[in-house]
Amino acid sequence: MWQPLGTIHGLPCPPVEDFNYKPFDLAICFLTLMFIPLEDREALLYELDSKRRLGGAIIVVDKFEPEGGYLSTALWRLTLAGKRQAGVDPAEILEKEMSLVGVQRPTPAWMKRSGTEFFRFGDFRGYVIEGPSERDPSFL
Repeated sequence: MWQPLGTIHGLPCPPVEDFNYKPFDLAICFLTLMFIPLEDREALLYELDSKRRLGGAIIVVDKFEPEGGYLSTALWRLTLAGKRQAGVDPAEILEKEMSLVGVQRPTPAWMKRSGTEFFRFGDFRGYVIEGPSERDPSFL
């Protein structure tokens, strides 16, 4: 049986923006930021960076605002088509889309952090944010 090397926090726990973080080597924000109020996201990333040990990293995978143009529309339509092809009922697709209105807000493009992009599909992107060997306050 797999034994974690660190602590995995599950439910129930306080909201991510209110959590009392301890120093860590790795933090993963997976489809998290888009559900946090915009005014709290930047502070959360700064808080995480302040608790990241030297040599540690923060992995962010989230939905970002579309960069515009028809490509964004086409990719969104392909996502819907993929759900239909997987057998999801159109009413369920519409219900989910409507349930996210006012709850899910894609992360603005200006909030992208310096880091290495390792994943991109449509509006979803993944970044690994690593710091320099010494703390640099201009990093974030």
